[in-house]
Amino acid sequence: MAGTKMTLRRSTRVTQSKTKKMQEILSPELFIRRESDGSGGEMSESEESVDSCEEEMFAQGEDFLLHNQPSEDSDVDWEPEVSGPASKRQRRDDGSSSDEERRGGDVGASSSPEEEKWNDVDEPDITPAQPTFRPTYSPGPQLVHTASYTPLQIFQMFFSNSVLQTIARNTNAFGSTHHSTPSAPWVDVTVPDLLSYMSLVVFMGVVKCSAFTDYWRGGKLYNLQFPRLAMSGKKFLRICRPLHLSNPADDADNEQRRGTASFDRLAKIKPLYEEMREACKRNYHPYQEISIDERTVASKARVGLKRYMKGKPVRNGYKLFVLADSRNGYTWDFFVDQKKAQGTSGKGLSYDSVMALVDTRILGTGYKLYVDDFYTSPALFRDLLQKKIWACGTVRANRSGFPKTRVNGMGSKSPHGSIRWIREDSLLFVQWRDTRDVSLCSTVHTAHSDERVQRRSKGADGVWEVKDVSIPPAVKDYNRYELQIQLWIQSVPLHGKFNSSLIQN
Repeated sequence: MAGTKMTLRRSTRVTQSKTKKMQEILSPELFIRRESDGSGGEMSESEESVDSCEEEMFAQGEDFLLHNQPSEDSDVDWEPEVSGPASKRQRRDDGSSSDEERRGGDVGASSSPEEEKWNDVDEPDITPAQPTFRPTYSPGPQLVHTASYTPLQIFQMFFSNSVLQTIARNTNAFGSTHHSTPSAPWVDVTVPDLLSYMSLVVFMGVVKCSAFTDYWRGGKLYNLQFPRLAMSGKKFLRICRPLHLSNPADDADNEQRRGTASFDRLAKIKPLYEEMREACKRNYHPYQEISIDERTVASKARVGLKRYMKGKPVRNGYKLFVLADSRNGYTWDFFVDQKKAQGTSGKGLSYDSVMALVDTRILGTGYKLYVDDFYTSPALFRDLLQKKIWACGTVRANRSGFPKTRVNGMGSKSPHGSIRWIREDSLLFVQWRDTRDVSLCSTVHTAHSDERVQRRSKGADGVWEVKDVSIPPAVKDYNRYELQIQLWIQSVPLHGKFNSSLIQN
């Protein structure tokens, strides 16, 4: 009997301990602590019956607490008390939170009135003040309109006699040092020789032959008269090999500075490079619409300045940043990319390149600049507007300053010609759905107008048909002034690539 009582007491203590733990977890309203549990006194008959029931179920391996919980069909609404912090969000009855709750918004409200959103064509937009065009010089060729010019005179506006004399002097200095032998002494090159040489270079860019010697072939079936009249093939090659633009003494001094900040990577082309930039700006002044883009000059030289540009007509060569007139593709200014920033703004190569080319002291003010998404940024356009230069260009959605909101944005089922726009003071951001979504930024245009273009699209029945769709004014002008430059760029490198391969043979 003593052993049986000790076993029952031990079971009672285990049951009481288990009950206490469940009271801490569950609501105290279900399990109320008895006074006899804390006082250690004798238990009543009802208590003994409860304990005996618990002991019997415990001995059989069952749980009294789980066995006596309310059933699912019970009308008793029992919920555990929430002991977490008051700031913790409440869950819905189905155990999930709404999308508005996840975003921190109110349930049933899609957005706050102050939240930025994309507008459609139903919302009117302002028409920004158009620039007053004030060029420094009269736009167009800087020529005497009453005079007539020969092709040679036009050529000498860019290759003046002083430039040709500098090239001849440096070529003779380099040739007499490196290309002169007792059996074949060096013969100085004159300015007329350089003119004949350059005329052949232009001719070879226009007339393409499969071999270099074909230009001087004297056969009956194949005969070119101009190369033999200009100069012999041997003399042409004799000028090609030692052709030098810079002074050899200056090259030696610059080579000693290699590896330092004062080393000039463009030293060997500097005399002609600087003169050509000045001549391009001196002989022509651009009209109001201008564009900035990259061009590649083909080269097979093994130098560090060569770049690879995917998607360009010429992929390998020297990369140039060019400011051109959008009407005719005339190159007004350019510079060679040296793989380093052109300024100290800290805003990147694209920003510094535009600011280096747009010189309002020479250009004037009131210009409309068109660029692609490599250059476009809200910071650049705002700073250009401070210089009284208006701008428009395609923009990348991940660019800093581009609106990040998706409220009322372009959906996957939006039809062709759909327009969305946001205006931030002087900046307009516009999205247009063509065959793909196009995003532009502009300080010139309004968001939408009545202009339309024709596009082929598939109808609900699966048949392709031509429809008139809306087009934003920014997209229309961009296609007119920026994409036109791309056509000019594609036609420029053909001659340069051919000439480079000929000279190196």
